Amino acid sequence: FGVVIYDPSTDKFILHYSNNMKWKGGCHKLVGSFRALAHSLRSMFPDRFAKGSGQPELAIAISSGDYPEVDLGIGKGFSRLRRNRNCFIGNKRDHSACVPSDVAPVLQFGSAFKSPEIYPSMIAMPMPQNNHLACFETFAAHPGAICPMLLPRVRGNPRGLVFEETIGLGWNDLIPSVVWRGTDFSYLHRFYPRLRQPNFERDVGSKLESSRIEYNAKEVAALATREAATRAMREVYDQLIPRWKSEIWTAEA
Repeated sequence: FGVVIYDPSTDKFILHYSNNMKWKGGCHKLVGSFRALAHSLRSMFPDRFAKGSGQPELAIAISSGDYPEVDLGIGKGFSRLRRNRNCFIGNKRDHSACVPSDVAPVLQFGSAFKSPEIYPSMIAMPMPQNNHLACFETFAAHPGAICPMLLPRVRGNPRGLVFEETIGLGWNDLIPSVVWRGTDFSYLHRFYPRLRQPNFERDVGSKLESSRIEYNAKEVAALATREAATRAMREVYDQLIPRWKSEIWTAEA
């Protein structure tokens, strides 16, 4: 979390953040979001953000990361913690906001809460990665321009999007797969502690050893091992986080 300040006297954007904030991956995303925001504002509003324009100071709260980190009130009384936790997981009896609606807006560059009742003034912004925020920044700086990662993948653009017309692969050529596009690894277990990632030795390796069968052909043995591993994963399906559930579906497909 940080506060972006535009200082008209120096014509500079400055990011303020707490020295007590633990430096981690989300902080790099915060800095990247700040740079993209500052550049985009200058590109879109050149008269507003220019030295000698006579415009007032501007302050904007921003945050970034895989998920919004909001204090649930730990250490401030069990009743408050329970009320806040129930609010965030949807067990609240009334329809009041978890966070007061009159607080300053926060631009959240990352996953935001689905329900507007949780944090009414949080505004979901593009994800801080090349094919999201960077493409918005490109469009802001060069109106009408489309960044390469949103254009078709061709010989001169290996990072572009895949279309049948440009790569020569049709629907029937694709391998069945299931993709979980959620950043659940860092927070979901806090709401559902029983969900976990698989442990190979406990969930798969030990079961393969106990059911090992000798095969003459290597191809048959490899296929049997994959099928046995998939069955072993299916046995612990209900204990796994969503992204690993999708891996099981893909393996079965």
